[in-house]
Amino acid sequence: MRARREPGSVEARTGAGMEQYEFGWARPARGLWDAALRQHGQPVAIDIAGNLFGAHSYIGNSMVRAAPGQTLAEAYDGMIFLAPIDELEKTATVDFIYTPAYRHELERRLKIMMNEEQLAATMERVEVDNLTAYVEWMVTPSGDRQPLPQSAATGPETAWKDHGG
Repeated sequence: MRARREPGSVEARTGAGMEQYEFGWARPARGLWDAALRQHGQPVAIDIAGNLFGAHSYIGNSMVRAAPGQTLAEAYDGMIFLAPIDELEKTATVDFIYTPAYRHELERRLKIMMNEEQLAATMERVEVDNLTAYVEWMVTPSGDRQPLPQSAATGPETAWKDHGG
């Protein structure tokens, strides 16, 4: 996850002011983690104290409130690595749990989580032209493997090689 804030770009609409940030997914260490752990060949849980993983800058859900220079080892004891991000899949969808009221709630939440440009790009990627159609696409079961849509924006797993690790 990454979070960027453009100073003064958006006026806060909520107490937390989260709409002032642009959130997205990122490969930790520009893909070095994925490359290293891919070598293991299966999911793994590791302690992160005293190693490269723990020394990495803190990334995660609370990163907008993290202290400057905070590391992952200061926030977490370990990490569970399931697979490189481009091999992860969306959770299987069962549409009957998404009531009409909750579908409206998803629309409301998406408007808070993304700005207009992000929403437009997301809808364009799945070839729908409105938010209601996007929510329907999102909750409709598919028998096909569906990679996480966020993985497309994370860059290549080999980026660490181009930037000195």
